[in-house]
Amino acid sequence: MKLQLIKELLLSLSILGMSCTALASDNDDGEYYNMLLDEDEFSSVDIDYNSYIHRDPNLHFQGNSTIKDVLEYPLFKDFARFLVPSLDKDALGVTLDNLQKLMPYHRNISIENTLEVLDHLESDIKAGKQVFYPIYDELQQKENPELKDTGFFFIRGKLRAPYAVVVSGGYDYRSVLHEGFPLALRLSHCGYNVFVLVYRQKSAQKGSLDLMNALNQIDWHARQFGVQKENYSMWGASSGAQVIIAVTHGAENAIRQGKLTTRSVANIFEYPISFYASYADAPTYVVVGQNDKIINSTVLKSSVANLQKLELDAKYIELPRLSHGFGLGEKREKEDWVQDAINFWKQNMVE
Repeated sequence: MKLQLIKELLLSLSILGMSCTALASDNDDGEYYNMLLDEDEFSSVDIDYNSYIHRDPNLHFQGNSTIKDVLEYPLFKDFARFLVPSLDKDALGVTLDNLQKLMPYHRNISIENTLEVLDHLESDIKAGKQVFYPIYDELQQKENPELKDTGFFFIRGKLRAPYAVVVSGGYDYRSVLHEGFPLALRLSHCGYNVFVLVYRQKSAQKGSLDLMNALNQIDWHARQFGVQKENYSMWGASSGAQVIIAVTHGAENAIRQGKLTTRSVANIFEYPISFYASYADAPTYVVVGQNDKIINSTVLKSSVANLQKLELDAKYIELPRLSHGFGLGEKREKEDWVQDAINFWKQNMVE
């Protein structure tokens, strides 16, 4: 089942023509940064992986709360279905500390991260803040009901700071509690504003349209959100990375046609399934697990090397022990790839 889904995703990507100008070779020629882990590079850490920023005992969710509890929580009624991996009847009784049962492509799922996410959303709502925004208006949703399954969450950082857009993977289920919000919170704790995308599943093409429309909404309303319009980055995991790649490789035409307003200054990809270098790419950071059996590390290394040949800033990171779907990773300070990726983003910001 798992292999079949992956094959279907790869087929859909090939149909989309996402390879564009395929410059990657089957060898490892070229320079890339292969880290297992370099202590000097990761000596400066200012965020803590799996610790709480706050944990209010009066807040609603605990480890033994179920998927059904999340779906039925009144404060989450407008968006609860986007938080959980599955809406199937068999999933309703699964507890939050057992999400692994519903997320077979993912590892290192942390109950601490899950509860921190739900606490944060609950706290913002109780403070009168809007946390979820639709991408499409009511008329668009009426004409195309599947557009109801889209939107984005806003995790606030510092006022007028740059923003990141986070696109989680999962392909046939939602992984935002593992790959989306925990990363968003880490970025917001560093002062950045973050938008977590909810896009149509199982289709990189439809997902890319949702991402483009979300980017335009954020750009048009940047002042209301209190975010800096320039210098935004996109962070994508697995199939979410493929959605970003589709937008990036088509950005020039989309901007020319008025379908997209701006381009990102950096893209950060966690274990992308398929990525070939193109002149259309933004500066690109790729991080994978050493034990990932799904991605093709040879192709990814070559693609990063080819980006460097195109004089685009690019970096390849390989983390020991980790497999596909690791999210933030393990509780090890030296494995703070997030801070390293933030530094990469900052280096590519423009004045």
